[in-house]
Amino acid sequence: MQDTLRRIEEGADRAEDKAAESRAGVHRRMDELVGRVGHLQTSTATIVADVAEMKPVTDDVKRWKLMGRCARGSPVLRRWLSARVSPRQSGALFL
Repeated sequence: MQDTLRRIEEGADRAEDKAAESRAGVHRRMDELVGRVGHLQTSTATIVADVAEMKPVTDDVKRWKLMGRCARGSPVLRRWLSARVSPRQSGALFL
């Protein structure tokens, strides 16, 4: 009877140890996930800020292109606004 009781206690102790190891593993993985999510949030915030900084420039370029399309009588302005024209073709001097 004593032997059976001891085996039951040992089995219960092993089960508790396994459960504790399993919980520790779950907590470790959860901590890693929290860190990764925090990194993603930081990266996303940086990207949003960068896009917000770029938006005025993009809007200006769109406006310039629209002005270039509307300025059909000014070939110099059209060449200047066109992204396909190189500095040599436009006659601009860059020092």
